[in-house]
Amino acid sequence: MGRLSRLRVRPGDIEATNTPADTQVPSYDLPSNLFKWVTAAGGNWSLVEEITLAVNASYLDFLNLDINTCRTYLLTMNARTLDDSYLYLFAETDYTPGNYRTQQLVGSGSSALAARVSFPIIGFASAAEGTIGCAYIFRDMSSRMRAVGWCNVYQPDYCEIWENAIVSVSTFTNITRLRIQGAMALILAGSRFALFRAI
Repeated sequence: MGRLSRLRVRPGDIEATNTPADTQVPSYDLPSNLFKWVTAAGGNWSLVEEITLAVNASYLDFLNLDINTCRTYLLTMNARTLDDSYLYLFAETDYTPGNYRTQQLVGSGSSALAARVSFPIIGFASAAEGTIGCAYIFRDMSSRMRAVGWCNVYQPDYCEIWENAIVSVSTFTNITRLRIQGAMALILAGSRFALFRAI
């Protein structure tokens, strides 16, 4: 059998109804029987801000947001805390934990725990190993902040997965700022948080 050679296709090699722009992908256009360059639906994210803490801090803020325009934000985190601690997610300037509800599912080995609590848990950080995680953040049709997030915590021999669904009691006309706060301990220097917006 002959060896397959690598086929390299450039945008100019594809007969299309339009000229491609950066990040676009080809899609078949039935009326013209040609390809058309389009923006991939639901697959593009743009970095809003990345924050790496230079010193230990009790919280960090993402400012100058506009969820009415962006619709959806994606938060990623790679963090450690001074001691085991929840990480809270606050919207706008409502920093009262009791103004939020969180439904939790925690998987640990062959067991699972479910609970509903009155504070906004977006993650949990272990002082020994830290945490990685992500969360989708929305303003729902009732004008409440909602977020769904996952994180991976603890050491290799007993790592856990935490799933958290947050809803605010308060309503907001827009969400222009988000705060990540260590609930029981400082967030350590070197912890990294990035916020992306859907485009």
